[in-house]
Amino acid sequence: MKKYAIITIIFIIVFTSISCQLIYGPDLPVSIKISHIDSTIIENNGIGEDWQNIFWKVDGIELDTGVEYTMFSSTWEELIITTHYEEYDETYTDIGENKYREEIYKIIKNSGTKFGLNIYNTIYEQRSANPTYSGTNAVFCDTFEIEIVYN
Repeated sequence: MKKYAIITIIFIIVFTSISCQLIYGPDLPVSIKISHIDSTIIENNGIGEDWQNIFWKVDGIELDTGVEYTMFSSTWEELIITTHYEEYDETYTDIGENKYREEIYKIIKNSGTKFGLNIYNTIYEQRSANPTYSGTNAVFCDTFEIEIVYN
């Protein structure tokens, strides 16, 4: 009985590995070059102008605008880019954060290995009873350049 259980477990492991490669392609090492190019305020409907603590993160590392960051990963892992904005008020600080999260093999399939990416971040006024629907918000667009290179 143990022999059949071991054979079944081995079969499941091998089948899972083969099916993942058929669906996602082989798990290949890649390096990803990412640059934050620009941040543009698209609209500001009365939220304020005192922007502080603005940052962009990739792989948990903060990016500076115009400086290229290279991360090492594999095609089966995710690329996660976080954009963060705070508009300071004495009573309530308005905070907006957005995460772009996509598997690297899907990025290559849909966008290729070199492309631009826009991430939009909406910051809502926190003073109202229902901040999401108050109509007082700001929207930023962050532009990134990304290049994926197979290692």
